[in-house]
Amino acid sequence: MVDNFDDMGLKEDLLRGVYAYGFEKPSAIQQRAIIPCVKGHDVIAQAQSGTGKTATFAVAILQKLDVTLKECQALVLAPTRELAQQVLSVALCHYICPLRVLEHSSSCSSVDALTHAVDLYKTTSR
Repeated sequence: MVDNFDDMGLKEDLLRGVYAYGFEKPSAIQQRAIIPCVKGHDVIAQAQSGTGKTATFAVAILQKLDVTLKECQALVLAPTRELAQQVLSVALCHYICPLRVLEHSSSCSSVDALTHAVDLYKTTSR
């Protein structure tokens, strides 16, 4: 368990984004889950609303992204359009470097969408 973002070994751009977003220290869920997620461990995390769960996995995903690669590196499925938008908003607010984002719509198939050179792909799980 790490009690501050500086000791998590996050990329400098990501760390700046975390602090710019207004985080001062990681919440309990963030202290316990960010590093295991970054290390690629399977993580099941449960916490109350507003505790930073979305930021937890967004930070972990952004830490692992290599923006020089021209391939989809992360896929986040959300059960509702609102939650998918929240995930995207949190991810974009945390990262200073430009990200290639594709928002899935009914006009394109998921397979076609994933062949684009995107860093994040936002869709609902329907």
